[in-house]
Amino acid sequence: MRWMRIVPAIALLAVALTACGKSNPDPSPTQPAAAAAATTAAPATTTAAAAPASAVATAGAPVNLDPCQLVPQQEASALAGASFGPGQLMSENASSSRCVYGGNTKNVFLVIVARASSVAEAQAQRDELRSEAETQLGGKLNVAKVSGVGDDAESITGSLSSIGVNVSGLYVLKGALGFALVDEVQGGAAPTTQALIDETNKVLPGVS
Repeated sequence: MRWMRIVPAIALLAVALTACGKSNPDPSPTQPAAAAAATTAAPATTTAAAAPASAVATAGAPVNLDPCQLVPQQEASALAGASFGPGQLMSENASSSRCVYGGNTKNVFLVIVARASSVAEAQAQRDELRSEAETQLGGKLNVAKVSGVGDDAESITGSLSSIGVNVSGLYVLKGALGFALVDEVQGGAAPTTQALIDETNKVLPGVS
């Protein structure tokens, strides 16, 4: 299966946020992601922020894999300190999907769910992500083990100071399931790792 690419997503979101700020100096942080995605004349940053080029928007996903239902609009807004509209559901395949809140604004929040074929595959893909983080981000963000959530978890935190973007993310393994929350904020504070842990602990019992 094609695993959720958290680290490349972070890099793409950062580029998108910067482009958004330059082309629209005062983007409304309350702009719904679905409305932003519907603007077909917009630059490619909306697609970059939402998902890899191979992903396609879908009408729905299996309930226990639908990230927009796992972390609904109000919870995402409270966690990210924003007033999001409805999330945009994107699916790569039947076992990997993501929900994008605040697409094309200065606060973009991702909820990502993916299921590997085995625990070993999930762990291998996790290790691959760590390697990609080191290669693509060059130590600009901190990746650290965290406890108290899932079977195994790592946080991604830091600031891309050159573009004024703060990043906070949490990547959790629960058996062969991968779950992630990632927030990128331009000109504001991102959620704490503990806040992401608390939200994830609310979500994981309902995921199988």
